Amino acid sequence: MKNKIVWAMLAAMFLVSMAAVAGENREKRNRDDYTCSLPMIAGSWGLIESGTLILRDLNGNILATGPMATAGRYTIDAHGNLSGAWTASEAGKTTPANLTGTATVNPDCTGTITLSLWDPSNPETSLGGGTSFVVYVDNARKALMVITSPPIPYPPPNGGFGMLGMTLTAEATKLFPGGDEDQ
Repeated sequence: MKNKIVWAMLAAMFLVSMAAVAGENREKRNRDDYTCSLPMIAGSWGLIESGTLILRDLNGNILATGPMATAGRYTIDAHGNLSGAWTASEAGKTTPANLTGTATVNPDCTGTITLSLWDPSNPETSLGGGTSFVVYVDNARKALMVITSPPIPYPPPNGGFGMLGMTLTAEATKLFPGGDEDQ
């Protein structure tokens, strides 16, 4: 009887260890096979962005800084076309904008988003634009971003000419993971 119990325990331990090895191999195989694509990132996204605007003179001296934050929603189709809307708050001044642009993604889940911003009350009026470096995580259900646009010409408060730069990061979450409502 004692031998049967020992053999049953050994058999159970063997089966558990085999299942664990198979699970590890399946997980490793899935990780190794995992790549991102435009159809994978297609869908509706919610976005929040925050950071600092930095106004410098042409010599690089900081003239002023101020906080900036945005919240919005955008959609990427399976071809990388992007459209949406957001509201930005720049040092307390809010500005809504419509968004158009493109998204790219590499097999390693890095990519870019390039945006053009448009005045919703006058769609012919550009409000600027920019580019972000993106890393898609959590099976492309989240996107982590840093704005990589170079400084733009901007008149400083005391006249003359300056450059407006920014240090902004953003995070976007897919609104309907696994759904194809907007694809």
